[in-house]
Amino acid sequence: MTTRGTLADRLTDLAARHPDLPALHDRVAPGVWRTLTWGEVGAAARRDRGARAGR
Repeated sequence: MTTRGTLADRLTDLAARHPDLPALHDRVAPGVWRTLTWGEVGAAARRDRGARAGR
């Protein structure tokens, strides 16, 4: 059986392979939305992981 890794591993791999692919929609103000790419999501996850490691 092949191990597929955790969801975080798979999403990190997706972000590395397709950084410009639309990933999430984020509301930045009432009625104002923007689309985050997988590259932006991956960068935010790395920042968050680094911040948690520094605590």
